[in-house]
Amino acid sequence: MGCGGVQVMFDDCAADSVCAAAYPDLEAQLYRVIRKLNAKPRPARPPHKTAYMPLLIDQVDQGKTDLLLPWLDDELHGRYPSSLFVWGLYFAVNCQDDAPSATPEAMAAQTAVYPQLDGYVRSAC
Repeated sequence: MGCGGVQVMFDDCAADSVCAAAYPDLEAQLYRVIRKLNAKPRPARPPHKTAYMPLLIDQVDQGKTDLLLPWLDDELHGRYPSSLFVWGLYFAVNCQDDAPSATPEAMAAQTAVYPQLDGYVRSAC
């Protein structure tokens, strides 16, 4: 529950010498990016692929969003060609499955662990 995946990403990066060297202050950097994006929202949001999140956090922190658009395009069109993928059905099923976990208690637990992410609920449809 909550943002355990975010902490796993921080821990995995810190445990990997290459990632840790490239992104030595990833957690602080993520929250700095969140503050920047909250102050000045950008029109694209990154897909959920934690292996690339350290790089994306670093790039967005530097004001570079070029990596987001091709990645998003691939996420939306590369894996799911519009002629073969029914987005309405996808969201109907995902929202049905995820909505029960977006309880007030789950959101409060997430906020308690990561107050910087207050208001963000991935499964809120």
